[in-house]
Amino acid sequence: MDRILELGEVRDIREQAMSVSERWVSQFNSMDRHETFLVPHRYGDAGWFDWQPISPVYMVALWNLSMDEGDWERIERVRQAEAFDWDAVFPFHNKEDSGHESPWVRFLAGNNAQYPERMLQASYQLTCRRAAQVREDQDVGTQHHIHHWQWGNPVSSEALIQQTLGGPQPIYNGGLLHVRLRYFDVERRRPGLPEDVGALVEKLTANRTVVRLVNLSPVAGRKLLIQGGAFGEHRFGEVRYQRRTSEYPGWMGGYAGTYAAEPLVVEERTEAINNSRFHVELPPGSELLLDLSTERYVNEPSCSGPW
Repeated sequence: MDRILELGEVRDIREQAMSVSERWVSQFNSMDRHETFLVPHRYGDAGWFDWQPISPVYMVALWNLSMDEGDWERIERVRQAEAFDWDAVFPFHNKEDSGHESPWVRFLAGNNAQYPERMLQASYQLTCRRAAQVREDQDVGTQHHIHHWQWGNPVSSEALIQQTLGGPQPIYNGGLLHVRLRYFDVERRRPGLPEDVGALVEKLTANRTVVRLVNLSPVAGRKLLIQGGAFGEHRFGEVRYQRRTSEYPGWMGGYAGTYAAEPLVVEERTEAINNSRFHVELPPGSELLLDLSTERYVNEPSCSGPW
C-alpha cells in the first residue's frame, strides 16, 4: 500500500481512462476543480496505468485491525491530498457495498457529527430506488447481463455494520467481518438487536469502545447480550455508564407533575465485566451510553453463539 501511495500524483481526472470511473462520479461532481490525488491501479508491459483515487476500504480495514497510529496517519495523508470533501455522504451502492469509509472515519474522529443521519438517508434512498427498479424490471427470465442482479440488489449492510457493529464492510473477495461488537436478542434467543433497539458506535480506539443504545418502545423493556467481536475474539474489562438517580416517572397528579418534566439526575458508575459477553436491560423509552475498556483479539475466535 505504501508503494502504491508513493507512486500517487495529483492529476487531471479528465485526462485519465479509468476502468471503474463510475465509482467516483459523485466525488468528482462535488469537486470545484479537476485535479485530485490519483494512484495507479494496474501494471503492464508499459508500466503503471489506470490512474484513479485509492479506495478507502483497504486503508480503513488495515487501521481497524491494527489500531496503529501509523495506519491512521496514512488515511489522513490521503484525505488531505484528495480534492473532495471526506465529510460528504454520497448515495451510491457499488458491487462491494462499500466506499463510505471516508465519512465514517471522520465521524469516529469527532469531525462529522451528521454522518449517521446522512448515511441512513443515503442507504434508504438507494434501497427505495433499487426496490422500484426490481418491481419494474422487464428483463427477468431473459438473456440479461451477468451483473444484472448485482446492479439491482436493494439490500445494503454497510451503514448497519459501521454504525451498530463498529467496523468496516468486509473486504469483497473473502474478507471476514472484523467488528468491535455483536448483539443477541435475549428474549427471542436470536442474533441481532432486539425489536425497537438502536445502537450507534461513537468511538473506537485500541483499548476502548463507546456505544450508545436506545430503546424506542415507550411501553416494553428490552434485553440484549453484547459480544466482543463477530466471533467473540475481544474481551471487555469494565464499563462506565450513567445511571438515573432521580425519581421516574413520578406521580401523575397535580399540575406541576403533569405538565413539567422533573429534571433528570444521573450518577456515573463503573462495573467490572471481564468477559467477552454481558447482558444489558433497557427500560421503555431509555437511552444508555456504554464506555467499554476493550482487549482486542485475546480470545480464540468461534462461531458458537451464547446459547
